Amino acid sequence: MKITTVESALFNPFFTSRMLHYALSGADKNAIKIELIFFILPLIYNPKILAKLASSSIRTKFSNILEGDTKNELVFIDDLIANYRSKTNTAIITLCNVINVGIDGFVKINKNEELSYANEKDSILKQYYKASYNLGSMLSKEDYKNIFLKII
Repeated sequence: MKITTVESALFNPFFTSRMLHYALSGADKNAIKIELIFFILPLIYNPKILAKLASSSIRTKFSNILEGDTKNELVFIDDLIANYRSKTNTAIITLCNVINVGIDGFVKINKNEELSYANEKDSILKQYYKASYNLGSMLSKEDYKNIFLKII
């Protein structure tokens, strides 16, 4: 299998937009600061962080995710954000074509556009969706400046 085929499957715009949709569904008021939306894919695609997010709950704070060896996974977060920027932009555009998304200082969905990972039957997809949902909840609880400081 060619690397381009694998990359196309992993970063399918519908799948990545779905993860953003779940993150927005988990967020308070269904909105995430635009600067933080670019953290979602790099964090979700990291296996250690994904596992920690999927095993957490919406009551978990973002700083709890950064405990232990997970903090080491964020050493190159600025490079990861740069590498994922175009994939995130494509995911946002795809999501805007599927549902009504508002973009100003925040990326926001309407209350009636919320998703719940609870009904997902596929265990792998459910892990990704739950992790995205929980990450959205964590990112919306804190001031975005604090999150930047915690990651650095």
